[in-house]
Amino acid sequence: MLARAELERFFHLDEQDRELIAERRRDSNRLGFAVQLVTVRYLGMFLPDPLEVPANVVDYLAEQLSIEDPSCVKSYLDRRQTRYDHQDEIARRYGLIEFADIENELAAWIADQSWTTGDGPKVLTAGAVRWLRDKGALLPGITTLERLVAETKQAADQRLWRIWPDSSPPGNRGCCSGCWIPGKRTAASLWSWSGCARARSRRRRRA
Repeated sequence: MLARAELERFFHLDEQDRELIAERRRDSNRLGFAVQLVTVRYLGMFLPDPLEVPANVVDYLAEQLSIEDPSCVKSYLDRRQTRYDHQDEIARRYGLIEFADIENELAAWIADQSWTTGDGPKVLTAGAVRWLRDKGALLPGITTLERLVAETKQAADQRLWRIWPDSSPPGNRGCCSGCWIPGKRTAASLWSWSGCARARSRRRRRA
């Protein structure tokens, strides 16, 4: 559950949002569309199950849309294609960039960071998330990003070792597994991690 202050800060629907949502006829589709819209804004990605969000997020959206029965959103999943149609429309209307269209640019950024800073997988992955969010790009699945970071860092390390053979440390390099979302990789962990990441970002800005 999210605090009321968080709901008001991150899940408020502005006039543009409301106009787009109003194009849906049924309450279930209006509410489901709104859930997907605020989810991608908050997490940077769409969820496999769009309704795997905190209950009070759904309630808060229903309140803003004057939908009396928030539970109607359960029927949003009745037609499977609807969620994907809405994801495509949200991405198009809000100018979100598909990960595949920016993956090579991200890989180059990761390689540069690894080469110039020596950062490990955890720092590189966190940086990659921030880079994607700053670019307005959709985040990929967790394992996809971990694999890209691990492979790109390994290539950068091998390049470094070829130039300075004595720089290679003994033993294996650490892998990226688990460095993004601690614990179980569920939608709940995504929501928890996103809130923690925002808190850390605020602390860095105040420092």
